[in-house]
Amino acid sequence: MSDLIKNRLKSGNYRSYKKEITCVVLFAIFVFLAISLASYSAGDNSLFHFSNQNTDTANWCGVLGANFAALFLYLFGHAAYLLLLCMAGIIILLLKAKNISEVRSK
Repeated sequence: MSDLIKNRLKSGNYRSYKKEITCVVLFAIFVFLAISLASYSAGDNSLFHFSNQNTDTANWCGVLGANFAALFLYLFGHAAYLLLLCMAGIIILLLKAKNISEVRSK
């Protein structure tokens, strides 16, 4: 069985899924951050705001989304939305490129 794998790797018919996996992971992070930032509420308990009142988290991604949205808005302000556009551009570049090294050279 291992000879079959070695022969495929040597023949060049082996396809690397590194680019596709990277795109899927980046797209999942992009969607999570976009939903978190879109549903941000300043009243949610997060690293930067805490209340003793028993209120539900208004963020659609829950407590984790509220913390990430608060962190990004605290660090970058409204430019956090521009970071999402940059991330979308990187994902599009990755999808159009034949391999990851092609994106790195640009």
